[in-house]
Amino acid sequence: MSKVSVIIPTYNNPKQLERSVKSVIAQTYSDIEIIIVNDGSIVSYNEVKSIFKENNTVQFFDKKNEGPGLARQLGLDKSSGKYIQYLDAGDELLQDKLEEQVKILEDNSNLIMTYGLSMIDGNPNKLHRPKLKRNQLDDLLKNVLEVRKWHTSAPLWHYQKGSYWSSLFNGEDVFHDFAIALNNSGNVHFENVIKVNLVFDNPDGGLSNASGLEKNHSRFVNDCLELNLGMQFQLNEMGLLKQKKYANPLAERMFHAAMRVNLTGYKKESLELVKASRKTTKSFIKHFELLILQLIIVLPFKNRRTIFQFMYKVRRKLLSPKTHQYRYI
Repeated sequence: MSKVSVIIPTYNNPKQLERSVKSVIAQTYSDIEIIIVNDGSIVSYNEVKSIFKENNTVQFFDKKNEGPGLARQLGLDKSSGKYIQYLDAGDELLQDKLEEQVKILEDNSNLIMTYGLSMIDGNPNKLHRPKLKRNQLDDLLKNVLEVRKWHTSAPLWHYQKGSYWSSLFNGEDVFHDFAIALNNSGNVHFENVIKVNLVFDNPDGGLSNASGLEKNHSRFVNDCLELNLGMQFQLNEMGLLKQKKYANPLAERMFHAAMRVNLTGYKKESLELVKASRKTTKSFIKHFELLILQLIIVLPFKNRRTIFQFMYKVRRKLLSPKTHQYRYI
């Protein structure tokens, strides 16, 4: 059997962590190591550590708080498995996830990752990003630039170890997938089956990156610019922005990011993203949309969220969901 390294970062949520670890131990696949990385929590983990202290597959590592990306990177550095499973503390793997996904990767050497659907709060009728169009085989880089079609806990990865996680608190998962796509060859595989249960009951909003909190808005905006402009720079350096299949999804991503940044009150930064999107896109329609977005940002409109939502509604009517992957504001 080939070992699977399950990497679980955690921040101030020992009870949720316990649930996740138990779901890994219950897997039908047995060759597993569980690597838990405590990202500078200020609550005690003694109770959950005592529960699993007799299980020699479970390893605990403590580090200072630097965000979920660097916590996962430490876990990756400590791992010894052929395959990598990232699991957010609180989420649960369905019992056959690893067994079925290992078989897929073993049978298809050209795959870098396989993933399935994720349900929310144990409800199979409530799925994570249900409206996305997913292909059974696809280009990882194109997928990442469009809209991330999987939750972090959904894939099983097979790639060469390296430094793929950044210090970003927001978008660190997108950066990881982007870095993997640039440094490893292979396709992604989608199986239209639920494999993960997402449970959103973390007391601190998750992995120390609660972008919804007003106190974190400045960090969120800085991370958003670093991620999007960083991807634009790297793709340009590699000559990949000459290809529409990469340029247009990135421009769409920056278009959306400009709206989100503007809603937090950062006008200058949102205009910077609009400018970057304009330089990137190969689409005449997108240039027109960006002009409208720039006017909305510059002019003293109130209720911008409602205006942005209306823009998306009109775009879906005129261009169809196939043109623009589902997004929300």
